Amino acid sequence: MDEENQEKFMFDTNVFGDLVDEYIDDLSVDSLEKNEKRAIFYITHIQRDEIRNIGDDEFRKKLLKILETFSEEEIPTEGAVTGISEVEKCKTFPDDSELYDRILCDLPGKNLENDKKDALIATTALENDITLVTADGEGNKRGLQDTLDEIDKPYMSRAEFIRWLEDE
Repeated sequence: MDEENQEKFMFDTNVFGDLVDEYIDDLSVDSLEKNEKRAIFYITHIQRDEIRNIGDDEFRKKLLKILETFSEEEIPTEGAVTGISEVEKCKTFPDDSELYDRILCDLPGKNLENDKKDALIATTALENDITLVTADGEGNKRGLQDTLDEIDKPYMSRAEFIRWLEDE
């Protein structure tokens, strides 16, 4: 399948953990590689940094294995946030960009640094027409999924992504 016909995905960091915790035993490396032909997986330095900073060595190695299995392409974030962004790996926000602020302002605000990262990842996916896959907001807690619903922006839940994987 050529690149223009492949689905484009970006995982929120929580989805990597969910794949290890709940689904990695059900997905073989072969299955992941088959889907690699159907999709391009993008990442920003934010997800990579969060994974590299996980203290549990075994868990971190599993997450890095997922990154290696999927042929991911690192792209710059669609904005720069002090204390989070790496200068060489981000763009500056355009003067007319309101998306990041809209997402950030509507997040629950329990952890501002995390909310900034979530908003930056979501903004980057949306600005690049990449489907964001997130589990943030599933269940009874408010999160990124609720925010994206309220501002009418597309995303894919973890469950929807797993169904997509199984639908070879």
